[in-house]
Amino acid sequence: TLDYLQNPVLTLLDKIAIDDTAATPSEGAIAAQIEQFTQALDDYEASNQLTAIEAIAPVTVPGPVATRYRRAILHHWSRKPIAACPTVEDDCLLLATVTFTLDDSRVDANTLEVVDLKRPYLLHTRLLQELLLQTIAQGVGEPGPQGPQGNPGAAATITIGTVGTGDPGTNASVVNSGTPTEAVLDFVIPRGAPGDGGTGTPTEIAIGTVSTGDPGTNASVVNSGTPTEAVLDFVIPRGAPGTPGTPGLAAQISIGTVSPGAPGSNPVVTNAGNSTNAVLNFTIPSGQPGPRGQQGNQGDPGPGLDQLFLRPIELALFNNKKETETETETDNERPDQVDGGLPLAIPGTIRGYPALVFSEGQGVAAFSILRPTSLPVGKPLQLLLYCTGEEGKVDWEVTWRWLRSLAPGDGLQADGELTTSGFSTTSFANSSLPIIELQQFHLHRSAPLELAVPDTVREPDYLMVYLVPKSNISGNLYLLMAELRWEV
Repeated sequence: TLDYLQNPVLTLLDKIAIDDTAATPSEGAIAAQIEQFTQALDDYEASNQLTAIEAIAPVTVPGPVATRYRRAILHHWSRKPIAACPTVEDDCLLLATVTFTLDDSRVDANTLEVVDLKRPYLLHTRLLQELLLQTIAQGVGEPGPQGPQGNPGAAATITIGTVGTGDPGTNASVVNSGTPTEAVLDFVIPRGAPGDGGTGTPTEIAIGTVSTGDPGTNASVVNSGTPTEAVLDFVIPRGAPGTPGTPGLAAQISIGTVSPGAPGSNPVVTNAGNSTNAVLNFTIPSGQPGPRGQQGNQGDPGPGLDQLFLRPIELALFNNKKETETETETDNERPDQVDGGLPLAIPGTIRGYPALVFSEGQGVAAFSILRPTSLPVGKPLQLLLYCTGEEGKVDWEVTWRWLRSLAPGDGLQADGELTTSGFSTTSFANSSLPIIELQQFHLHRSAPLELAVPDTVREPDYLMVYLVPKSNISGNLYLLMAELRWEV
């Protein structure tokens, strides 16, 4: 009824004035004003007093905003129940439309939307007259005289806010979340529906040039190729100089190692320390060999090298047999370091060269010499062996003993005894030569082995040596010669 609308609703509508030159409030301000109107109507319904409505200050807004205010007031008030109004039956009355999508036969709550913008309103004829009169009075008057020119307004600015993606088929929207003079535009752009499979040529992208621009300029990317064979040329501006940093710790530098490098290689410097305590290791390449210089003057005579060679026959051991009518006795005692069951190597040849033959690489050889007169007393000899074989490795085990002979009138000495007790582990020394790899019957020479003189033997003049190969070879092992060296 008109009485039902007149006091609260018309009082609120009277507080809304239209002025299209007025500034448009922000969305937040509009929402707050509508909330104030609807809350005043709720207060009136609860108290049946116009106090809250009359306390609202009048507002002057452009026509579209005034329409939104009036629509919100009428929409809010018309939804309130009226006990005095009788219930009217109607065949069909549109109150709202509901849109949603189904997810596996269930309503997706995130897509549920109720739109009641087209619902009908039951208004009294007098209320419509009042609304029309108010609109005519405020919006369709005679143009007044032109007013004076106003002051220049503030320069408007527009910035891009958020850019969101909507669902395919929805409308694009742009909302100003700022102010009329400082607009911040938020875009919602719907995603396009999937297209049909294309038949275009695949695009190839390659990097072209990358150059440096001046500080403060904009970066740029230019396609110097074609749309299907793109060649992207980049220009990236150089950064502006930074502010000076704080002074660092005082560094210490020391020289580590200095090593020669191969001729023609690059010099290398590595830091074996850390950033504040550097230890620099240098590798400096050697220079290329220079031209041969002139022959110098002859120097003073230096220490000499003497040597002695032993032939295979001089390295062979022979059985000391005593034959009787009933048995053959053999005196074949050996030092503890030499296996008494080893066979004796026998003299033979290898491809015409005299050699001592070790069958299947097994056996024992020996020799003895007097101390050379040029060898100083107490100085050692160096032993080298010359051997060959088809294929394999041999490790020569050498056992030796220095003896002192008795001159006329000398007393008995333990270091000259030849009895069995003399063959003790304490009187014979033992060592091994480095392993020799034999190949295709080439002649191989061992590394020198020092036959040292023990401190227990004074002025030795006789040397006894046993040779036992520890081999893993195919076929026989051949010893062609032994060499003794010493400095004079």
